[in-house]
Amino acid sequence: MKNSLLVFLVCLGAAEICHAENFPVPVFVSAPDTTIVQTLTGSIDAVSIADTAKGLRSEIIISRQNGTQLVLIVKTTTTIYDAAWKPTGLDVLRKKDRVKVKYVTTGEGFAEALSIKQLK
Repeated sequence: MKNSLLVFLVCLGAAEICHAENFPVPVFVSAPDTTIVQTLTGSIDAVSIADTAKGLRSEIIISRQNGTQLVLIVKTTTTIYDAAWKPTGLDVLRKKDRVKVKYVTTGEGFAEALSIKQLK
């Protein structure tokens, strides 16, 4: 009797494992809080373009009008516009350019740029 109960429980466990792929597994990745989109206007202090060989991500450092700096992560989904509202790339932005940036703060505390617009 004990052996048949043990065999039944082992088969039940194996059946659960076989059907486990049909159920989504929650992935706990901190997503940006898109309910709080902040805007920043300032001048560019530095632009770094991603280099996967060195493990670097694209970033832009903006100086605010009060003198403080903010480092923003620039992802592939970040939209970048020139002064005429034409889409452009991160490589066009230069030091001392004035920009307006919309960004969110991630769960880890990083500022992630949603859009960057060059100002005249």
